[in-house]
Amino acid sequence: MRPSGTPIATMTRSVSSAACLLGILCACAGSNAASTSPGPEATTPPAPAASPLASPLPSPVVTPTPSPFHYVIVPTPAPSPSVSPASALEQAPQILEIDLSDKELSAPGPLSVRVITSINVNGVWAHVAGRERGIPPTHAGLFEASDQLPSMPFFLKGKVYTVDFVAKTVDGRQTVVSVPIFIKR
Repeated sequence: MRPSGTPIATMTRSVSSAACLLGILCACAGSNAASTSPGPEATTPPAPAASPLASPLPSPVVTPTPSPFHYVIVPTPAPSPSVSPASALEQAPQILEIDLSDKELSAPGPLSVRVITSINVNGVWAHVAGRERGIPPTHAGLFEASDQLPSMPFFLKGKVYTVDFVAKTVDGRQTVVSVPIFIKR
Protein backbone atom coordinates (compact mmCIF):
# COMPACT_ATOMS: atom_id res chain seq x y z
CA MET A 1 0.00 0.00 0.00
CA ARG A 2 1.45 3.38 -0.98
CA PRO A 3 1.58 6.38 1.30
CA SER A 4 -1.08 8.97 0.56
CA GLY A 5 0.09 11.56 -1.97
CA THR A 6 3.07 9.54 -3.26
CA PRO A 7 2.96 9.26 -7.08
CA ILE A 8 2.99 5.70 -8.35
CA ALA A 9 5.90 6.48 -10.73
CA THR A 10 8.00 7.60 -7.75
CA MET A 11 7.12 4.44 -5.83
CA THR A 12 7.96 2.28 -8.87
CA ARG A 13 11.34 3.97 -9.20
CA SER A 14 11.97 3.54 -5.46
CA VAL A 15 11.06 -0.15 -5.61
CA SER A 16 13.23 -0.60 -8.71
CA SER A 17 16.14 1.18 -7.03
CA ALA A 18 15.70 -0.89 -3.88
CA ALA A 19 15.58 -4.11 -5.91
CA CYS A 20 18.73 -3.10 -7.81
CA LEU A 21 20.53 -2.22 -4.57
CA LEU A 22 19.38 -5.48 -2.97
CA GLY A 23 20.67 -7.41 -6.00
CA ILE A 24 24.06 -5.73 -5.76
CA LEU A 25 24.28 -6.39 -2.01
CA CYS A 26 23.31 -10.05 -2.49
CA ALA A 27 25.89 -10.46 -5.24
CA CYS A 28 28.59 -8.93 -3.04
CA ALA A 29 27.56 -11.04 -0.05
CA GLY A 30 27.45 -14.16 -2.22
CA SER A 31 30.98 -13.59 -3.53
CA ASN A 32 32.25 -12.95 0.01
CA ALA A 33 30.62 -16.09 1.36
CA ALA A 34 32.12 -18.25 -1.39
CA SER A 35 35.68 -17.02 -0.83
CA THR A 36 35.69 -17.27 2.98
CA SER A 37 33.86 -20.56 3.51
CA PRO A 38 36.10 -23.35 4.86
CA GLY A 39 36.10 -26.67 3.08
CA PRO A 40 38.20 -29.03 0.98
CA GLU A 41 38.23 -26.54 -1.90
CA ALA A 42 40.00 -23.95 0.30
CA THR A 43 43.45 -25.59 -0.24
CA THR A 44 44.28 -23.27 -3.13
CA PRO A 45 45.53 -19.80 -2.24
CA PRO A 46 42.85 -17.09 -2.50
CA ALA A 47 42.87 -14.93 -5.62
CA PRO A 48 44.16 -11.38 -5.14
CA ALA A 49 41.37 -8.91 -4.33
CA ALA A 50 40.39 -6.66 -7.21
CA SER A 51 40.69 -2.94 -6.67
CA PRO A 52 37.42 -1.02 -6.43
CA LEU A 53 38.25 0.80 -9.67
CA ALA A 54 38.85 -2.42 -11.61
CA SER A 55 35.27 -3.67 -11.32
CA PRO A 56 32.81 -0.78 -11.53
CA LEU A 57 29.27 -1.17 -10.22
CA PRO A 58 26.63 -1.52 -12.88
CA SER A 59 25.13 1.82 -13.84
CA PRO A 60 21.41 2.26 -13.23
CA VAL A 61 19.16 2.04 -16.25
CA VAL A 62 16.93 5.07 -16.65
CA THR A 63 13.67 4.36 -18.39
CA PRO A 64 11.93 7.40 -19.88
CA THR A 65 8.58 8.32 -18.36
CA PRO A 66 5.88 8.12 -21.01
CA SER A 67 4.45 11.51 -21.92
CA PRO A 68 0.81 12.13 -21.02
CA PHE A 69 0.53 14.18 -24.22
CA HIS A 70 -0.36 12.26 -27.38
CA TYR A 71 -1.61 15.22 -29.46
CA VAL A 72 1.09 17.82 -30.08
CA ILE A 73 0.43 20.94 -32.15
CA VAL A 74 3.30 23.16 -33.31
CA PRO A 75 1.85 26.25 -35.02
CA THR A 76 3.56 27.72 -38.07
CA PRO A 77 5.51 29.87 -38.69
CA ALA A 78 8.17 28.70 -36.28
CA PRO A 79 9.68 31.41 -34.07
CA SER A 80 13.10 32.81 -34.82
CA PRO A 81 15.66 31.27 -32.42
CA SER A 82 17.91 34.38 -32.21
CA VAL A 83 15.82 36.58 -29.91
CA SER A 84 17.33 38.28 -26.89
CA PRO A 85 15.28 38.28 -23.66
CA ALA A 86 14.91 42.07 -23.72
CA SER A 87 13.58 42.17 -27.28
CA ALA A 88 11.35 39.11 -26.65
CA LEU A 89 9.25 41.14 -24.22
CA GLU A 90 8.61 43.73 -26.93
CA GLN A 91 7.65 41.21 -29.63
CA ALA A 92 4.16 39.96 -30.40
CA PRO A 93 3.04 37.05 -28.20
CA GLN A 94 3.58 33.60 -29.67
CA ILE A 95 2.19 30.15 -28.95
CA LEU A 96 5.09 27.82 -29.69
CA GLU A 97 3.45 24.46 -28.88
CA ILE A 98 0.18 23.05 -27.59
CA ASP A 99 0.13 19.57 -26.06
CA LEU A 100 -3.12 17.74 -25.29
CA SER A 101 -3.64 14.34 -23.70
CA ASP A 102 -5.32 13.14 -26.91
CA LYS A 103 -7.07 14.30 -30.07
CA GLU A 104 -10.13 12.19 -29.21
CA LEU A 105 -11.44 12.80 -25.70
CA SER A 106 -14.07 11.09 -23.56
CA ALA A 107 -16.60 13.03 -21.51
CA PRO A 108 -16.41 12.45 -18.64
CA GLY A 109 -12.71 11.73 -18.80
CA PRO A 110 -9.21 13.03 -18.08
CA LEU A 111 -7.71 15.99 -19.93
CA SER A 112 -4.15 17.29 -19.69
CA VAL A 113 -3.06 20.50 -21.44
CA ARG A 114 0.33 22.16 -21.77
CA VAL A 115 0.89 25.39 -23.72
CA ILE A 116 4.40 26.68 -24.40
CA THR A 117 4.54 30.37 -25.28
CA SER A 118 6.99 33.22 -25.71
CA ILE A 119 8.13 34.62 -22.36
CA ASN A 120 6.15 37.86 -22.77
CA VAL A 121 2.81 36.00 -22.46
CA ASN A 122 1.21 36.45 -19.05
CA GLY A 123 -2.00 34.47 -19.58
CA VAL A 124 -3.45 31.66 -21.71
CA TRP A 125 -7.14 30.85 -22.08
CA ALA A 126 -8.96 28.05 -23.90
CA HIS A 127 -12.24 28.97 -25.62
CA VAL A 128 -14.65 26.29 -26.85
CA ALA A 129 -18.39 26.29 -27.53
CA GLY A 130 -18.93 29.65 -25.84
CA ARG A 131 -17.00 28.72 -22.69
CA GLU A 132 -13.64 30.01 -21.48
CA ARG A 133 -11.11 28.49 -19.09
CA GLY A 134 -7.79 29.93 -17.96
CA ILE A 135 -4.73 27.71 -18.01
CA PRO A 136 -2.49 28.44 -15.00
CA PRO A 137 1.18 29.35 -15.50
CA THR A 138 3.86 27.05 -14.06
CA HIS A 139 6.94 28.95 -15.34
CA ALA A 140 7.59 31.88 -17.67
CA GLY A 141 6.21 30.78 -21.02
CA LEU A 142 4.73 27.51 -19.71
CA PHE A 143 1.07 26.96 -18.84
CA GLU A 144 -0.28 23.57 -17.67
CA ALA A 145 -3.51 22.06 -16.39
CA SER A 146 -4.93 18.60 -15.73
CA ASP A 147 -8.60 18.09 -15.04
CA GLN A 148 -11.64 15.96 -15.79
CA LEU A 149 -13.91 16.81 -18.69
CA PRO A 150 -17.46 17.04 -17.36
CA SER A 151 -20.22 14.70 -18.45
CA MET A 152 -22.00 15.88 -21.59
CA PRO A 153 -25.44 15.12 -23.07
CA PHE A 154 -25.39 12.42 -25.76
CA PHE A 155 -26.26 14.89 -28.55
CA LEU A 156 -23.03 16.86 -27.90
CA LYS A 157 -20.84 13.75 -28.21
CA GLY A 158 -19.50 12.31 -31.45
CA LYS A 159 -18.62 15.75 -32.80
CA VAL A 160 -15.51 17.77 -33.60
CA TYR A 161 -15.05 20.98 -31.64
CA THR A 162 -12.56 23.78 -32.28
CA VAL A 163 -10.67 24.94 -29.20
CA ASP A 164 -9.16 28.42 -29.52
CA PHE A 165 -6.06 28.88 -27.37
CA VAL A 166 -5.57 32.60 -26.71
CA ALA A 167 -2.26 33.94 -25.37
CA LYS A 168 -2.20 37.52 -24.10
CA THR A 169 0.47 39.95 -22.94
CA VAL A 170 0.15 42.52 -20.15
CA ASP A 171 -0.43 45.33 -22.66
CA GLY A 172 -3.34 43.49 -24.34
CA ARG A 173 -1.64 42.03 -27.41
CA GLN A 174 -2.80 38.50 -28.19
CA THR A 175 -2.46 35.56 -30.52
CA VAL A 176 -4.87 32.70 -31.19
CA VAL A 177 -4.23 29.10 -32.27
CA SER A 178 -7.25 26.92 -33.12
CA VAL A 179 -7.08 23.18 -32.45
CA PRO A 180 -9.74 20.62 -33.45
CA ILE A 181 -10.68 17.92 -30.93
CA PHE A 182 -13.21 15.09 -31.10
CA ILE A 183 -15.50 14.13 -28.22
CA LYS A 184 -16.14 10.37 -28.31
CA ARG A 185 -19.62 8.94 -27.90
